Amino acid sequence: METLYAVVGASSALGRRLSADLFSRGLTVAATRRSEGDPIPGACLTMRCDATKAGALDEFAAECFRRCDRVSLVYLAGLSKSAYAHKLEPSDWEAVVSVCLTGAFLATRAFLPAMRSAGWGRIAYAGSVVGRRSVPGTSAYSAAKEGLKGLTRAVAAENASRGITVNCLELGYMDAGLTYTIPEGVRETILAGIPAGRYGDPGNLAEAVLFLSAADYVNGSVLTIAGGL
Repeated sequence: METLYAVVGASSALGRRLSADLFSRGLTVAATRRSEGDPIPGACLTMRCDATKAGALDEFAAECFRRCDRVSLVYLAGLSKSAYAHKLEPSDWEAVVSVCLTGAFLATRAFLPAMRSAGWGRIAYAGSVVGRRSVPGTSAYSAAKEGLKGLTRAVAAENASRGITVNCLELGYMDAGLTYTIPEGVRETILAGIPAGRYGDPGNLAEAVLFLSAADYVNGSVLTIAGGL
């Protein structure tokens, strides 16, 4: 049966790559973007959507289910504000948590009713190794990304009997996106600490999403894609 892959946060470098990789395999992709004009390769549906707004996500979910009753949701929306905790502005904390964690909850809430009615659904959140590795200056980002793990386990338990799986992709330093917002000197230090000796090929994201879409007994899990970190 056909599955529609709904990518929230597809205008990021990883989001565009995931959409393109899925489309290249002949799969149906729907995507959200931050602003008008962001190209999303291969998407049959592209909506401008603020991931922190429930109404926008509800509309996106409804449009996805009008096209297909089997939907795999991938939540990629993210934001990072770097500062030591005692210097981090509360507004920056709220912005990061709102996009990285609250947005994931709102997207989940938007898609779950139709998934439960259909008796099938897949949800994958883009987490990060940053929280687990205690990186200074990332208190908001680390807290939000670690929070996704708790959300994953709770929502998985609530919906396992309805044919729905929920998992978290704990991403390492990929050769795209936020990795290149890190100062060069810091990137060199990070690279030296990666057992694989390189940044990750973003194509790994599509491989993981497809695996989780096919696997009906992988549920409530954290799948680390980090080159050994």
